[in-house]
Amino acid sequence: MDDDNILVDGGVLNNLPVDLISRKMKGNIIASRVDKSITTRDKPKLPNIISTLYQSSMANTDMNTEKNIGLIDLYFEPQVSKYGLMQWLAFDQIIPKWLWYACQILSELDEISNYQG
Repeated sequence: MDDDNILVDGGVLNNLPVDLISRKMKGNIIASRVDKSITTRDKPKLPNIISTLYQSSMANTDMNTEKNIGLIDLYFEPQVSKYGLMQWLAFDQIIPKWLWYACQILSELDEISNYQG
C-alpha cells in the first residue's frame, strides 16, 4: 500500500514487457521466460484464489508474448516446468539446465551465421 494506492508487481499486468522496452530503448532485445507448462504438482484438486490468479497471470503473459514476439531479437524459453513455481531451493538444479539450453540456442545461431550455403 502507498497512501490510498495498492501497488502490485508489474509482472501481474505485463510479465514480458518488450513492447515498453522497444519504445524506450534502441538496440536488440533478448527476452527469456520459463516454459509455460504446468506440472501436476502445481495443479490443485480444486481451484483456489492463488491458482486462479496464477493461471490468469500466465494467460496474460502468453497473450503479451504472442503480441510482442516480433519485437524480440533473441528469445529463450528453457524447459524447466518440472520444477514448481515456488521451488526456490531448486535454483542450483535449474541454473545449469538454463545455461545448457542457452548454449544450445547460441550454438545454433552461430552455426547459422557461419553457414556459407
